[in-house]
Amino acid sequence: MQYQYVVSAHKSSAVSACASGRFTSPQNDNLIVARGNRLEITCLDKAAGALTPMGSEHRLNGHIAHLFALQPADRPTALLLALSAKQQYAVLSWDAASGQVVTEGAGEISERTGRRREGRSLAAVDAQSRAFAVCAYQGIVHVFAVDARARRGVRAAPAHFIDEVRALDMCFLAGDTLELAVLSEDAEGARRVRAYAVGAERMEELWVCAVDAAATHVVALGGGRLLVVGDDAVSVVGSGGRVRGVARRAARVAAVAWVERGARLLVADSDGLLSLVVVRPAGVFVERLGAAPVASALAYLGDGCVFVGSACGDSLLARLRSTPSPEPQLPAGLAGSVLAQRVATGDSFIEPLAAFACLAPLVDLCVAGQGAGKGEGGGNGGVAAGSVVTCSGHRTTPSIRVVRNGVGVEPLAQLDCDGVARTWALTLADSTGSGCAQRRVLMVASLAAASRVLAWAEPGDHGEMAGRAEMADHVEMAELAPCGWATDRPTLAAGATASGGCAVQVTRDHVTLLDFSGRAVAQWPAAPGQPISVAAVSGDAVVVASGARLALLHVRGDASVVCVSECMLPSAVACIDVQMPDAKHVAVGLWDGDVQVLTLPALGRAALRVPALGAPARSLLLCTLGSACYLLVGTGDGRLHQLALLDSFLGVRDHRCVTLGVQPLLLAPFWNRGQLNVFAACDHSAVLFAAPAHRGRLMYANVDAPEITCAAPVVGSAEFPDALCLVSGGRLWVGRPDPVQRLHVRAWPLPPWAAPHRIAFNGAVYALATTHEAVGDAAGGDAPGEFGRLSVLSAQSMGVLGSVLLEPFEMPESLCVADGLDLRRGGVFAMGSSVVLPGDDDARSGRVLLAQWDERARRLLVVGELAVLGAVYALAPFRGMLVAAVGSRLLLLAWQKRTQPLATAASTDGSGWALDAGWELVVVCSQQAQIAALSLCISGDTIVVGDVLASAAVFRYREDGGRHRLVPVARDAAGVWTTAVAALPPPLPQNRALLAPPPVDMEMSVRLPMFDQAFASAECTRFVVADAHHNIIRIAVPGATATATVSSEDADVEGRTAVEARWHLGDQINVIRAGALVMDIPDPEFPDFLRPHLLFGTLQGALGVMASVENGHIGRILDRLQTNLAHLVPTPGMWDYQKWRAYKSDQRECMAFGVLDGDLIETFLDLPTEIQRKVFTGNETATAIAAAAAAGGDPSDSERERKLEYWSRYERVEVESACTCLAVLGVSNIALKENVDLDFVMRLVESLTRLH
Repeated sequence: MQYQYVVSAHKSSAVSACASGRFTSPQNDNLIVARGNRLEITCLDKAAGALTPMGSEHRLNGHIAHLFALQPADRPTALLLALSAKQQYAVLSWDAASGQVVTEGAGEISERTGRRREGRSLAAVDAQSRAFAVCAYQGIVHVFAVDARARRGVRAAPAHFIDEVRALDMCFLAGDTLELAVLSEDAEGARRVRAYAVGAERMEELWVCAVDAAATHVVALGGGRLLVVGDDAVSVVGSGGRVRGVARRAARVAAVAWVERGARLLVADSDGLLSLVVVRPAGVFVERLGAAPVASALAYLGDGCVFVGSACGDSLLARLRSTPSPEPQLPAGLAGSVLAQRVATGDSFIEPLAAFACLAPLVDLCVAGQGAGKGEGGGNGGVAAGSVVTCSGHRTTPSIRVVRNGVGVEPLAQLDCDGVARTWALTLADSTGSGCAQRRVLMVASLAAASRVLAWAEPGDHGEMAGRAEMADHVEMAELAPCGWATDRPTLAAGATASGGCAVQVTRDHVTLLDFSGRAVAQWPAAPGQPISVAAVSGDAVVVASGARLALLHVRGDASVVCVSECMLPSAVACIDVQMPDAKHVAVGLWDGDVQVLTLPALGRAALRVPALGAPARSLLLCTLGSACYLLVGTGDGRLHQLALLDSFLGVRDHRCVTLGVQPLLLAPFWNRGQLNVFAACDHSAVLFAAPAHRGRLMYANVDAPEITCAAPVVGSAEFPDALCLVSGGRLWVGRPDPVQRLHVRAWPLPPWAAPHRIAFNGAVYALATTHEAVGDAAGGDAPGEFGRLSVLSAQSMGVLGSVLLEPFEMPESLCVADGLDLRRGGVFAMGSSVVLPGDDDARSGRVLLAQWDERARRLLVVGELAVLGAVYALAPFRGMLVAAVGSRLLLLAWQKRTQPLATAASTDGSGWALDAGWELVVVCSQQAQIAALSLCISGDTIVVGDVLASAAVFRYREDGGRHRLVPVARDAAGVWTTAVAALPPPLPQNRALLAPPPVDMEMSVRLPMFDQAFASAECTRFVVADAHHNIIRIAVPGATATATVSSEDADVEGRTAVEARWHLGDQINVIRAGALVMDIPDPEFPDFLRPHLLFGTLQGALGVMASVENGHIGRILDRLQTNLAHLVPTPGMWDYQKWRAYKSDQRECMAFGVLDGDLIETFLDLPTEIQRKVFTGNETATAIAAAAAAGGDPSDSERERKLEYWSRYERVEVESACTCLAVLGVSNIALKENVDLDFVMRLVESLTRLH
């Protein structure tokens, strides 16, 4: 079978909830932010006005809908209450000793007869943290008492029935007794507040009061009163009715938070404005504070600091001022950001402190192909090839975001130099002469039979230059006169002494010491007949090898080079590295495959024994990354071994291996933004770095540059201290790398009236096209409140090259590249629109426009249009034509010669309308699709259409005697709202035999033989469907040939589909596009088994990758690993992983199958080695697993007991009638079941991490 691997490359960044309190210690002011299913805990630094992360993020098995801080009277620190979107709750605390979140209590809210609320549930917490209430069902409230003496930390009361069917908000009244107030709306639209006394068995009504029809929130005041906040008014109500109120600016209330309980309340509205409601005895007052992001959650942190969390743009940390600032000063991190133009307004009481990037809502995306980037390494500020460009943000803060995987390198200077094998960069300092210290950066390039010495000249530097290279950004490379440098032979090693006053050059014959001017001041000759083969320089220590003889040389202060010690090794030396920076150890790789670590200066064998690597080492590096010491070994077959060492080099704590390429590796340490990293140069270069968010685990980032064979850090440059000297092809060049991280996100702010809605990329013109949905009168004149615009942006500067304004009330709906049409011209985009007139609920008409970017005239011209009846929700190129989803129909459009002359001439007023006089866009085929076709995808001759209510339908193109036909083939029976569809390519021919299912055993669901013959065919079409319930479904449709040859008992295959995978993502997918975030890197160990095909973007701002695992054995290994991780590794909240990923819609609910959770599987690499072994074997009891984890500060005994209860409820998959997949159900021993070892699984998961 074929598994689908789904992983988040950029996790959801929208803030769904937040809370503040002293959670980690009584002295810390903490902010806890929920983003999807992740908790981020930070501490406020009041002096710096910044948030400091408290360890890594914490993953829960559920989408977090609510967060509250509980402060019981008997606890010095606060508790955290988390509620999921699937009616689960958890009470969490912080374990300061281990730095982990501990579960105090957890459970689930369910009612057999109740009807769930529309939208998310309501929740309220008592001000004294005695209880919390949840309204997840219509007319039912569940109240839970927070009691540390209870077994689960929470004591549940029976379900309480209330009169309010449509509750809008609720809160506990302040007082000694528990009283709950509920804001509701009746069938006539009238709204009222009803107060209840909460008892042990039931709730008794206390009073009821009518409120404004626009009231949306209720918060408790003292004395049994309530503050009712509405879209246009704020009022105080109580048992005696409405006391007083005040009008406020009309806007929907988005979030509220207390600044001072009972006195001052922060209110954020849907327009992104913050207001302060002040409650005094004299009345209620509303003060406008200023502009901020559109809030989804608010939290006041103390000392005037407030966090504005947003789900539709960047979040903001700000400080409230007592007086307005006429010209607010933006911090460095905010200057030029998306929020800069919004918060940098005069007369604002808000002082911005920091911004937190967010891609949500991710409406559309496209993948920039070849030709997008013209720089060497993607660091030129434009859109590099392989980048993902997204439409993000709300209409108040719209933006275009460019997401790029890997580390880009910005070229600073380059020199054509063929045959360079190695290069070194060193900095020399000269304080003699005039008394003014001079610095010079030298680069030594070693060729096959010669060496070249180049100088890096910066402004103010002078040197003896023999010739200059290409200059960029005030940087010049120039070749020095030979002087004492040996340029007639290759260089084996070069470096600067500890003082920086001299340089060391090692050749086969000599070790030469040179002063600042390049004059040789000392030499150490090699023994006759024993030339130097390998060498390494580290400060004043020089280690050279002649065959199997190793010698340690030392540079003395009197400018002499002496031999300190020698030793003989069992085999010839292949590579050497001296430990940085204290030079106490030296690592030596031998040609027989052994690696030895020797102590300095005696060159004695250290206690460390390196395990066998399987291939001779070609490059070594002893370094400290993060807080651990590592021995990194690069072999000749492209593998990199990372060995974590014990203290004092007593042994190897952990050994892992990853395959980077197929050519020998060369390792070079370099500093980037104050962090030490390692550059691994090979045919697919990567940067190795320690990730604090993953417990210091070493991670790899691809390098966005041509094949780099050698790298060396440039240390000592005044202007570019993080530069690298690189060898690529026939060039020697200097570049400045980006900050070392896997993903780089860059934002281009747009005007508030120009929210991007669709985006496409056309490599023929190196441009991006985007349509804009706008609100306001930005067009000037009498333009309607909403209008559309089609723009073309430069792929390099993101500046607008040209645009066309649409008709009044015409809004863009779809966009695609249309170069496949027979237009005899390039740079053509097709855009579909809809026209919704005032008073209409839906679009009655629309248009398909063909727009071309004219490079010579620098204009965007509309060369073709077609009016249609209905909205054009989707467009796609198809066999030289266009497929359009218009309303409920599927249209096939072609570019043909006009049968009648054009009625109107081309516009010459510069408006951009220049319709072709000889050709036009016509409908050649029309087919009824479903209710409303919203999305479509193409796979060969097959067209898949996603519907608003009827899931997906499949059509095939037929051409009979020049007649075009779209024939219905199959239809998915599920009645779901489809948000996106995408086609999957068929498996590679060499992989089809590897997809055979294994024998069925007791731990797997029954595999039905139905559809085997039809769905095993290479013509079988597979596509992915995303629905509005946040699910992913993979559906297979048999090919035309397969359905014609099925047996008689399977004759009903025609017209039916097979569900191969169901899985709950927890976020709504808005768009799926073909493409990948990384280059196509062949993996020698797993060739073509892991194929990333699709990228998807979600409503919460996540950017994910879908890959096909085209090897049944590997898929089953990962499935077993996923199951073991879900059941053997506890997570905060103890929520059931099965319930989290279970497929759920209005019609059915079933267990997930056929999909591999990459976010869960990749956490395997972050586990301690001992826990990894136990998860891999899967045969340990729950107590043994938890006991082994307890050494690292993992769950308490109560958590282990609760985990045992979850395991006891683990049941089998409910087999579907059309299911052709398997699902591993129970914890298993992967070693026994699949005949693999732990090291193989580690390498497999490491390969998966490189997909994004």
